[in-house]
Amino acid sequence: MKRILIQAVLTLMVMGALTGAEDLVFKKVDYLVVENEEYTKYDVRFIFESDRLVVAHEKKPEKKTYLVIPYASVMDLSYERSAHHRPMPVGVPGLSGLPEYRHWLTIEYRFSRAAAEDEFAYFRLDKDNFQAILDTLEARCGLRISRKPSRSNNPLIF
Repeated sequence: MKRILIQAVLTLMVMGALTGAEDLVFKKVDYLVVENEEYTKYDVRFIFESDRLVVAHEKKPEKKTYLVIPYASVMDLSYERSAHHRPMPVGVPGLSGLPEYRHWLTIEYRFSRAAAEDEFAYFRLDKDNFQAILDTLEARCGLRISRKPSRSNNPLIF
């Protein structure tokens, strides 16, 4: 019941923000850039403007913009939750088996119909704002987010 109430409140907050003229900003997002089978992580913020998503530097968004994706260019959105066990200090009873969840978002986009392939952007979302980000993306892009099965039930992932 509490979870449903929290989701309803978050949805109302997002919908209220969508009707306003101000940009909607979410911090605590990691942008993962993959090159040559290696990835680089950048601390960014999502800035939801009226017609596009801006991925900018978390501390100085006015100085560094990593990516700008018009909502009309988004082809697909996917979300996945994974889990791993966090290390606990010795002697802390009962807490060693608790998993820590990570929230992953993939945005597939194409800037023009003439482009040969879609491009992908990968993000790790914070546990405190991932649901609001997903709700905002669905509302702004007009697409439903495909939710991949959680990898937390697979004992080989840990």
